[in-house]
Amino acid sequence: MPTEDTDIPWLVFAPTMRVPQDVRHTVNAFLAMRAILRSVRQHNQACSAPEAITSLACTGLGTGTGGMPPERCAKQMRHAYDVVARGELLTKGGLAGASRNHIWLVDADVDV
Repeated sequence: MPTEDTDIPWLVFAPTMRVPQDVRHTVNAFLAMRAILRSVRQHNQACSAPEAITSLACTGLGTGTGGMPPERCAKQMRHAYDVVARGELLTKGGLAGASRNHIWLVDADVDV
């Protein structure tokens, strides 16, 4: 949505939870970051150059009330960037691959 601040002309809302709760063992940061990036891409495709969003500042999604460890949040946000901006596959190998990917995003000790 547009703002009245010339330094911050656009604002994207992407909640990491419906109600305040612990999200440390979820992929909510990934889903919120993916939504942010997809919204920015959709906006940029629909507007002219002067109104395009060319930079993005984002807090650690889910790291406050949600209790997600910053390292896990960063991993999830980076993976969302890789999927949306770089076009990397979200999962490989069907349902089993999706399950491995989910575990990798949630568990910092697992490398799949």
